[in-house]
Amino acid sequence: MMAGREVHQTTRHVLTPPEIDDVYLLSGDAKNSRIVTYIHVIPEGTKVTVEGDFKLAGNLKLVGFMAKGKIEKSIEEVIDQFGKVAENSQ
Repeated sequence: MMAGREVHQTTRHVLTPPEIDDVYLLSGDAKNSRIVTYIHVIPEGTKVTVEGDFKLAGNLKLVGFMAKGKIEKSIEEVIDQFGKVAENSQ
C-alpha cells in the first residue's frame, strides 16, 4: 500500500551489505523511481535513513503533489514495521 492505494510494481534491489539497499522501480505508477535505504549502527541502536527520487506516472501523477504527504507517511510506516521485525529477530 502506498498513499492509501494498492500498488503493483517490479523492483530491482542492489544490496551493499550491511548498510545500503538501493531499490530501482522497474514498472508501475512510480517506474524509474529510486529509493535508497541506509542502515547505520549508532550508540543508541540502529538508524535508518531513506532517500527517494520519485517519478510519478499514471494515477499517481494526477494526484502527485497532493499525495506527497501520504507517500511519506507510507514510507515511515514501512520503516517502523521493518524496525519492529529487526528488534524481534535479535
